[in-house]
Amino acid sequence: MPMSSIAILGDESTDAATAAETIGAANFPFKSFSSESLKDIRAASLDVVVLPVALLSEKAAHPELSGKKVIAVGTYDDANAESVLQYMQVDSLYAWVDSYSTTEFQNHVMAALDQAREARQATESLAMFFEHNQTLQRLSEELEQRIEQRRTELNDSTWRLQQSQRRSEVMHRALNAVHISQSIPEIERQLIQILNTQSLASTEAPHVDWVRITFSSQSRLDAAPMDKRAGTVYTVPIGTDGHIHFGR
Repeated sequence: MPMSSIAILGDESTDAATAAETIGAANFPFKSFSSESLKDIRAASLDVVVLPVALLSEKAAHPELSGKKVIAVGTYDDANAESVLQYMQVDSLYAWVDSYSTTEFQNHVMAALDQAREARQATESLAMFFEHNQTLQRLSEELEQRIEQRRTELNDSTWRLQQSQRRSEVMHRALNAVHISQSIPEIERQLIQILNTQSLASTEAPHVDWVRITFSSQSRLDAAPMDKRAGTVYTVPIGTDGHIHFGR
């Protein structure tokens, strides 16, 4: 049997039982509040709590029942008025009625139930709103990170492509120089001009300070001289009877 969101607590009277049946409330007719008497009450599911005025002070001592719409039932007299005033100093009271059998009681219960449900829905909606905002913020941050990562990748790719294009241009100029030159010394001069470190950025092409081209048909004296300033020499064969030497 599903638990009602309205509970009448601590009243063993026939009027309380009849009222519970009329408004569809759960009835717990214990004489006083205690851990034993409250163990069967699912406080979290309750929206409205109805109880005798005499038990207001005991209810205030149980935090599991705080935050509920409380309706007190009891005659309008000085003793009950004092109990109500003392209770209202520590917790809120939705209504005080003198009898379960009045229309006023039922109206207060239904109105309190409506307000409690509206408040619960507002709280749930607000929680969903904050959760939605947090989700959107997290997704936005992830998107920004991915965009920044992608931008970095694209910048790196663009930089590498530009460097590759410039190196290709330099190599094309070097090959064209070889093609149009009329002699070996002219080829060496043209390559020096194109590949000289002073005329190129550090990433545009292999840097060389001097170039020598030798063939096996040259005399030892012609083939031997190398620039003494070169700290490193690279030699590449030209076919089967020659070499090109690059120095840095």
